[in-house]
Formats: sequence, C-alpha cells, structure tokens
Amino acid sequence: MRINKSSGTYIVYPESISGTWTPKLRIGYNGEASTYYSNVGNYTRIGNLVVATGTISLAAKGSDAGFLNVAGLPFPTSFSNNLNSNALITGHSLVLASGNVEGYAPFGGTFIFLQTSNNGNPTTLANLTEANLRNDSDFNIQITYRTDSPIQPDFVVKGDSMASGDNYFGVIDCWSNLKKNYALENNGISGSLVQNISNYRDYRSFDKVILFTGFNNIKTSETAEDIIAKYNTVFSQLSGNVFCVSVPPLNHTLMETYFPDDAGVLNSKIQAVNTGILGICGASKYINAYDQFKDGSNECQAQYTIDGLHPSQAGYDWIITNILSKL
Repeated sequence: MRINKSSGTYIVYPESISGTWTPKLRIGYNGEASTYYSNVGNYTRIGNLVVATGTISLAAKGSDAGFLNVAGLPFPTSFSNNLNSNALITGHSLVLASGNVEGYAPFGGTFIFLQTSNNGNPTTLANLTEANLRNDSDFNIQITYRTDSPIQPDFVVKGDSMASGDNYFGVIDCWSNLKKNYALENNGISGSLVQNISNYRDYRSFDKVILFTGFNNIKTSETAEDIIAKYNTVFSQLSGNVFCVSVPPLNHTLMETYFPDDAGVLNSKIQAVNTGILGICGASKYINAYDQFKDGSNECQAQYTIDGLHPSQAGYDWIITNILSKL
C-alpha cells in the first residue's frame, strides 16, 4: 500500500488496482461501429503504469466514415515528455492490400489511433479508415502506458479523531495493513463535531462513505435527540453507500488516565445516540462496534481500545473488515 498526505487529507492506495474498460471502435471524430458482437477489456494499474488489453468483434461496421481509433482507455495517457504510447494491435477480416495493423495512443488521450504500414513498408504508415473494415472485422488490443491521472478513491472516511487516527493507529493504517484492493481517502479531523462535517471537503460524489463521528457531541450537554437530529442532517446530504460506524463504548478505567475531563461521560448516552444512528442508516449499513467492543458491564474491552476512547488496531480491523463484508 502507498500512503500520501496533502492539505490535511490522507489517501491510501493499493499497490495495484484492476478493473474493466469498454473499448469502442470510433470512426472519425463522432462516429462509431454500429453493432458489436463483443467489446470488452481489462486493465491493471501499478502506480502510474497501466497495462490494458481488450477485444472488439464487429457484427456490423455501420455507415460512418473517417479514421479509425479505439476509444475508452481506463486512464488518460501521460502528458510527461509529450510522448505517444505504442500499442500492440492485431486485426482480422480487414480490407488490406498488405502490411500489418499498428497503433499508438497520443499523449493526454484515452484512445488509440489505428494504422497500417503501406505495402509492408514499416517506415510509411497510413491511418485505417472505414474502407478497411468488413462487417465481421475484429481487433485485439494490448497497450502499456503511463498516466498522470490520480486514482479516484473508492471510499472516503469522514468524522473526528475516531476516523483520522492522528498520532495513533487509525483507519488508514488498518486499511494499509489489510492490503485491500480499494483506494481510501481519510478526511477525519480531530475534535470535529457532527454538524461540522458538511463544512469540510465535498465528499458527496464518492460512491462509498464511512461516517465515524459523534463522541465530541456526546461529551457536551447536548441531548441524544439533538445529536441524532444533526447526524440525520449530515446523512441526508450524502448519496451512494453510506456506512455508519457506531460510537464505541468507553473504558472508564483507561479514560481516567488519558482523558480525565471526559471520564464522566456515560455509556448509556452513547447507546442512545447509537440507536438513533441505526435508525438513520439501517441495519445493512450500520457497523455495530459498540456491541462488539463492550464487555458484560458495557465497558469497552481493553483489546479494542488504546486509551479508553479510540479503537486499537484490533478495533479498526474489526470495523473495516465488517464494512467490506457488507459490500
């Protein structure tokens, strides 16, 4: 795993990510082959290096005219050094007098120009056009190239020090240790109140959000009902899969040592807020750390906390593993 930090935001990337892309045979600037038998592709990205493969099988070439290119690469090619990226292309059932099919991806683009060597002369290349296609033409594509495009995180974590980790083991470290094939961005800010979350970076465009917050409100004189109302306001602004982590129980013995000013907070108030969180997000997106961490006296078991308040590595491992099991 690789961890980057900028402007107070931690981002953890897996060493490699894999996925699919959809190669499309574009004809001219706006045209496209009319019908495919199949057009599928796969890619692996390691750092900024992308290896993409794909196949295109036509059922009908259509009536558009122009130069041929394969569009839809999973990431744009790099602008660095203004270099094009060569592609390995094989074509079948094409109208060619002679020569081999070749291709290159221009820098900064997400497409591959298709060419052929004229009369077998590798120093003279001509662009393929619709005239070179048959209704049953097909192409195999393989390209390795570099990209400047950042990886869009799969998850964003939002909350207080429960999320950020600060100077102790946190969500980012757990994610890294578990070596999951997801990119995660952590926007947790120590001391944050529930109602402040909407003021930070707009994370609503992310498909998966983890909310881990609430204790800083609970330790004030606010009622559980008021805190739940604020939590619901934040939750209602989000879209996609929103996973809500319950506020863990406290271990009051450790709290006396590490957070004596907050040691008077009752676990019963935490339970009341958690009941409200469960009602907001529903059981399928609720991560019930409270019941997992508590002992027979509703105190946090020592194995799940490092200071009576924040989770330990075992605690974060349990939380993240349960979120991933719900995907």
